[in-house]
Amino acid sequence: MVRRTVKKKPELETLRQLARAAGKNELELAEPNGKVLGYFVPAKVREERLYQEAMQYAMENREELDRRSRSKDPGISTKELIKRLKALG
Repeated sequence: MVRRTVKKKPELETLRQLARAAGKNELELAEPNGKVLGYFVPAKVREERLYQEAMQYAMENREELDRRSRSKDPGISTKELIKRLKALG
């Protein structure tokens, strides 16, 4: 994802209008000829989706998560994981 901070008032007001128009939905942005330019997803909607995805994953993988939480294996650090992945090619 690319983040762009908007400081100019006209652009900021346009984005606020898009957010209001979207409400609690994803908003498709298109040219008059119908060509889709992209989608606008309000922050609250995105956060809710990510939360729902995490909950779904947890429910589908409950046994594995329980097994891992009981494990005495300390695992490896993120730094070590990246080192191992780089070694693979």
